[in-house]
Amino acid sequence: MSRSVRWVAMVAAAVALCACAAPTMRVGDGASHAPADAAWVALDTDGDGVLSPGEVEGQHLVALQEDWSNADLDGDGRVSHAEFDAWWPWMTRVPEPGSMARLNASSRR
Repeated sequence: MSRSVRWVAMVAAAVALCACAAPTMRVGDGASHAPADAAWVALDTDGDGVLSPGEVEGQHLVALQEDWSNADLDGDGRVSHAEFDAWWPWMTRVPEPGSMARLNASSRR
């Protein structure tokens, strides 16, 4: 799968997850955690506090499936809530202007 297709898939997954999110609330450090928390609740289908590859596959969350090694910081094969919270901002970041054009240009090489 090309990099631009993966990027589009990640953005689509982020939009889908954010659609189920509750209204944004501010937390003590000023960061908004409501979308990540809502996504976590939707993904942790067995409620055990960690995400397994099977749970993510069942939700068809391609972005997390393809970036599993970056999300699973301790390499135990599962993504904890803390690991997910660390991964989420990267997943939902807004690309800087022109980055898609640069990505497309680099994928043609």
